[in-house]
Amino acid sequence: MTFSQPWFLFGLIALAVPIIVHLFNFRKPKTVYFTKVRLLRQSVIEVNKTQKIKHYLVLLSRLLFLLFLVLAFAQPVFENANKAKSGVIGIYIDNSQSMLATSKSGDVLTSSINMVEALANNLSNNTKFVFLDNDFSSKDLNIINREQLKDRLTEISVSPKTRNIAQAQKKLHANIEKLGFGKDASLYLVSDFQKSVNKTASQVLNEPTHLINLSTKGKINIFVDTVYLDNPYVMPEENTVLKVVVSCSGDETMDNVPIRLLVDDIASGTANIKLAPGQATNLEFNVKIKADKASLCKIQVDDSPVVFDNEYFFVLQPIKPIQISVLSNNPNSPYAKVFDKDPSFVLNQYSFSAINYGKLKQTQLLVIDGLENADNVLFEYASEILKRNGTVVFNLGKNYNKGNVQEQVAKLTGQNLSIVKDTMQIGFETIQMPDMSNPFFKNIYKSTKDNIQLPKSKIVLNSKAMAIYTTQQGNQALSKYPLKSGSLFSINTLLESTYSDFHTHPFFVTFMLKAALSSNNAEEALSYTVNTNTLKLANTGSTGNNNFKITAKDVEIIPTVFNQNNESILDLSNTNLKTGFYEIHQNNTLLKTIALNYDKVESQLESYSNEELKNQFAGNKAIKVLEADGVHDTVKEIKSEFDSNFLWKYCLMIALAFLAIEVLLIRFLK
Repeated sequence: MTFSQPWFLFGLIALAVPIIVHLFNFRKPKTVYFTKVRLLRQSVIEVNKTQKIKHYLVLLSRLLFLLFLVLAFAQPVFENANKAKSGVIGIYIDNSQSMLATSKSGDVLTSSINMVEALANNLSNNTKFVFLDNDFSSKDLNIINREQLKDRLTEISVSPKTRNIAQAQKKLHANIEKLGFGKDASLYLVSDFQKSVNKTASQVLNEPTHLINLSTKGKINIFVDTVYLDNPYVMPEENTVLKVVVSCSGDETMDNVPIRLLVDDIASGTANIKLAPGQATNLEFNVKIKADKASLCKIQVDDSPVVFDNEYFFVLQPIKPIQISVLSNNPNSPYAKVFDKDPSFVLNQYSFSAINYGKLKQTQLLVIDGLENADNVLFEYASEILKRNGTVVFNLGKNYNKGNVQEQVAKLTGQNLSIVKDTMQIGFETIQMPDMSNPFFKNIYKSTKDNIQLPKSKIVLNSKAMAIYTTQQGNQALSKYPLKSGSLFSINTLLESTYSDFHTHPFFVTFMLKAALSSNNAEEALSYTVNTNTLKLANTGSTGNNNFKITAKDVEIIPTVFNQNNESILDLSNTNLKTGFYEIHQNNTLLKTIALNYDKVESQLESYSNEELKNQFAGNKAIKVLEADGVHDTVKEIKSEFDSNFLWKYCLMIALAFLAIEVLLIRFLK
């Protein structure tokens, strides 16, 4: 124990005054004469004993009154061993969407704001604060006092960002270190500590940190988990099967919950569902979109009281015609037959002696039917197509020369992974059913039949790349070469009837369609989350940073842009975009429309209890979970953790109590 005003202890000298008064009675005795006093002797003795006891009690009361009065002015203090020496408190408030869940005193976010404000009011005026919320704003990189903290609390609104314990602690600690107070500050993290978000206990720093758990029980929520297409490529004016996964989070069963699908604000499907806690259900809707623009779609869920995720936004982009160039001296090339009459593709066919290199610059899928006819200029164009994430498919022609082609294959692929076989030793091999676990075959085959007639081919190119189709003898009939960008395939047989029937088989058609559709990232994401940090746009060129903007109703943002080859990467990390639809423009030209949603982990409301948090951080002694229940108790415990215990109030009350005892002794003790 120490004294805040120790010089007042000199007042203890005043304790000598009542002692002196007690020892020396300055009142002169007055003689009173009585007759027959013999009968009063015993009574006088008894009265004198009572008076001595009274005098001693009054003296003790006066001494204790003066003692505690002096101590009150000296202000005794019990210092908390855990008190932050620098006087800095780092406070983080989780203001994510899940904090809108209701509790007895309102929503959890409001309770956390009220608690921090009450804490500020209960700590000394000299206390310094560093504040942080989910936005990780640069304006919070400073030391603030109590009044500034209270003003900052009035600015808090729900953030679209989701942060876990480790991210919040590291960012708050980094901010405090930058300000020069990292060693002795105390951190307080206020959150509902969702289980779906906080799975990174091992990444938490070994720094003094207090977890204030404001989770509530009885929360229930129905939300859209996933939306995907039966076929990832949306054909305009055709029925497309849309699949929706709806999940239930909480501890109650939800019955008769309406689900609606809207396409361009027009109702296109409805359903009613019943879900138990932790259960999910799959819904299917048929949608048809137009060819000239993207369709803005959303799934509406009518549940309460958690409503922030009642709308799920996504965009259906009609597939754009894909530019295909087929280089072949064969006017009846089997490649051309695959794409010739399909409006989803723009087919350009050239002989090797009449190539339109201007068209080749716009090509997304390049087919080289007869690699022996290619020259160095063509190889350069093929390399550029691959750098743009395009696709190149090649095969050997009937007039190939083994020695020359070996060099050309190595030049095109950049690798010596293939060996041309001797034609005289080639025999037919049966191509077996493809491996469905290969990512290439995703969304191609819904089912396979064992009794399908399999194609046969003579393998003329022995490749050791990644197999797409293999023969029963273990040779690769169709290979994909490992590249940093783009997709390069080789068909390892001649597309001649004397060598193969692969080019007349459904395997060939499905492969070419997949190769075309996957060129240039034709498969679009239906939506993104508000936590998406980067967005890639292909075929935008290198046009600088100021040519892009993201717009919505009452919103216009110019993002930071990084250019890589023919691709632009938009930095969204500091935009704090909310859910909804956004248009991306380049030079005032609409490039695409995207949809943003909250991360589904925010909708999974199950939270850790205090005991679960203690168990999770049992190995980290720097992490402490506060046991307080309610705003008042939490503030009281934080104050006891951080502030010193001043005892002057108690000393003053004790002094007044002894003064009252003295008055009662004088008044009533005879």
